[in-house]
Amino acid sequence: MKKIAGIKVRKASMEDIKELLVMGHEFFKETMDERSDSYDARFVAEQATHLINTDGMEILVAENGGSLVGCLALMEVPAYYNKDIKVVADHHFWINKGYRNSSVTKTMLQAARNWAANRGLRWFRAKIAQGKHYRVQRIRS
Repeated sequence: MKKIAGIKVRKASMEDIKELLVMGHEFFKETMDERSDSYDARFVAEQATHLINTDGMEILVAENGGSLVGCLALMEVPAYYNKDIKVVADHHFWINKGYRNSSVTKTMLQAARNWAANRGLRWFRAKIAQGKHYRVQRIRS
């Protein structure tokens, strides 16, 4: 795993929406049918705004040299087996190509774990994309 110095993970703000849209479109092109014209930037912006502004939801962004290089959107949800047990699920997780297989992934997952723990949540479930497939990683907070 390549270690990258200078990565800062922070909560996204409304000022990040334009860069989040660029990352969202890259995610779409890489994981969906590239021939599809169904990417709706307005809807993606609405989703990002909702995630940023709603309690129990958050977008964490990784920043390097003033540019966003990754984002991880989190949602507090009930566990599938008991509505009284809250867990964190990822809404989406993206890291720019040049930063994959690096310390950025670990740093972002640690920030998500901290977010979950600070909310008193039991675990964080991440879908880690591997090409067009995912593996689910369950991380205790």
